[in-house]
Amino acid sequence: MPSPDDYSYDELLEYCEAHPNFPIVFGGAGVGCIINRIGQIRGMPDALCDVATENSIGLRLIDRMQDVDLEVVQRSLAMVGNKVQIFCMGEDLGTQRGPIISPEAYRRVLKPRHKRFIDEAKRYGLLVMFHCCGASSWAFDDLADMSVDIIDTLQPEAASMDPAHLKRTYGHRLSFHGMMSTAGVLSFGTAQQVRDEVKRILDIMMPGGGFALAPTHLIQSNSPVDNVLALYDAARKFGCCAR
Repeated sequence: MPSPDDYSYDELLEYCEAHPNFPIVFGGAGVGCIINRIGQIRGMPDALCDVATENSIGLRLIDRMQDVDLEVVQRSLAMVGNKVQIFCMGEDLGTQRGPIISPEAYRRVLKPRHKRFIDEAKRYGLLVMFHCCGASSWAFDDLADMSVDIIDTLQPEAASMDPAHLKRTYGHRLSFHGMMSTAGVLSFGTAQQVRDEVKRILDIMMPGGGFALAPTHLIQSNSPVDNVLALYDAARKFGCCAR
């Protein structure tokens, strides 16, 4: 098993102090993640079965890895918790059509383990951003109950992830980051279609605040440069920077 001693922490403070005029996010989509990380070791079928059956050996592996990850977070925030604004963690919770595991299994097995990380971030008064791609809105109330502030990715082509539905159903509890599909118009549409989609999304998501326009995942190499430029140009034109 890795050890928290294997990591170097001094660079964190140097980085924060070198960027005093920017909001700083600590962490990433892999922090606190269970299914993907265990799947890389056990294989995804066994990892999912570990969660579904609460296999004692699988849960022991999960907890040992979570303990290491949490201590790395604790040591890091002890150094820079007062210099960062957002803590980011994640778990892939959805396929394109529905939950990747049952909601009951999530609440029994994953939710209490995720909460340990969220509670640590809240000790420093940080906003918590939770990455969960695919059809994951079924878990949004659970995440909000744990004091998650921001949901990251928001794939509009997945089931129950339409922007109007998310804004109407969860906008009073959560903020959102994402929604510009890298599997859709950004990769396969025209520059004008990108501009139209940006305006459509902003018209839905921006009223009342609580939305940051972003690609659903990292922009891929199959996205034409003109489309990427159109994304930024339209965001400036129709977004809050223009108001």
